[in-house]
Amino acid sequence: MNHTSEAEVGQAKDTLSNRTDELTDVAAVKAREAASKARETARDVGHSLGEAAESLQDKIRRTGKDAADVVSSVSERVRSSATYVQEQGLEGLMDDVGTLIKRYPIQAVLIGVGVGFLLARGSRDE
Repeated sequence: MNHTSEAEVGQAKDTLSNRTDELTDVAAVKAREAASKARETARDVGHSLGEAAESLQDKIRRTGKDAADVVSSVSERVRSSATYVQEQGLEGLMDDVGTLIKRYPIQAVLIGVGVGFLLARGSRDE
């Protein structure tokens, strides 16, 4: 037979209540620590993402500027070449090519061999 007195039951309830309060306090402290850590992590991640976004924007700006410079340079050279061909005509162009070949014969032969190789390879692939 179990002879538990009311005093013992009351004492057990008080002990259980105190332990529950202690566990609740510990849980609250742990929850605050976890929330603080989550805020700190979110702040760090936000900072890292902000730096990455700025770096990416800088790279895009530089790449865009570089691309614009290249396009501008190429278009200027195309315009210059078109003007040159219009002014010189086909005959003047052929004279200039002849002059270049006379001035740089080895380079001209090497370029001719390279172009011939590419043309032969291209016709063989088809």
